[in-house]
Amino acid sequence: MSRPIFSEGTLSAQVVRTQQYLLYLPKDYNATEKKVWPLVLSLHGVGERGTDLNNVKKNGLPKLIAAGKEYPFIGVFPQLYSATFANGWEADILGNLLDMIEKEYNVDRKRVYVTGLRLVPQHYDEIFSSRSTIFSIRKLT
Repeated sequence: MSRPIFSEGTLSAQVVRTQQYLLYLPKDYNATEKKVWPLVLSLHGVGERGTDLNNVKKNGLPKLIAAGKEYPFIGVFPQLYSATFANGWEADILGNLLDMIEKEYNVDRKRVYVTGLRLVPQHYDEIFSSRSTIFSIRKLT
C-alpha cells in the first residue's frame, strides 16, 4: 500500500491564530532512523491563498510533487489565508511552524532552505531576520 504524497496539518499559535500547511516527506523518510533531511519552506504567490489547501498545489514545488516528482527533502508548504493577505506572511507564525517541523521530524538544521513565488521577495527580511542563525538568505533577481 502506498502512502499519501502530502499530509495536511494546522498549527495553532497564540490560540486564535492558525496556519494550514502541506507537508511532504521523501519516500525514504523513516522517523525511527537517525538520518536527517534538508528542509524546504516554500511560500506561494497571490493566487494560492485561501482556505483550500489544494490551491497550494497549483504552482511550484507542490505542483511538481503532486504530479509524481520525488525530492530528497522535507517540504513545508504553508497557505496564506485570504483574510490575512493584506499583512502578507507573518514571521512569528512561520517561525512557529518551522520550530514545530524541526522538533517533529528529522530535519538537518544546517540545510534549511526557503523558496517561493512572487509574493515572497518583499518579505524576506521581515520574516527571517529573527532566524538569521538558521537561514542564509540570498535574494535572486
